[in-house]
Amino acid sequence: MSASILCVIHCLLTPVLLIFMPLVGATLAHEWFHTVIIAIVVPVAAWALWNGYRIHRHATMFWYAAFGFAFIGVSVALGHDHDSIQVGFMVAAGLLLSYAHFLNLRARKHC
Repeated sequence: MSASILCVIHCLLTPVLLIFMPLVGATLAHEWFHTVIIAIVVPVAAWALWNGYRIHRHATMFWYAAFGFAFIGVSVALGHDHDSIQVGFMVAAGLLLSYAHFLNLRARKHC
């Protein structure tokens, strides 16, 4: 859940950082940074959600996670040619994955 929230914060703050701090903004907006974030978020989120599911057996959170992962895929497919659309998809993906983790944690507490 932390990685998803970090992704949302990154996507929302990058435009502000680009205005006020060109060097930092350029680093955070660079394609390799997104690749690193995605390489961390996807396996960690999948692992955490799967481990929670093994305990509580509520599959609802998988739908939110699936759409979140799909939005990440769409964002990657769009590339940097469509920056504003890409940011929208990544923010939506972060929110969906965060909500999936929230549902996962809530289901685990009820077990």
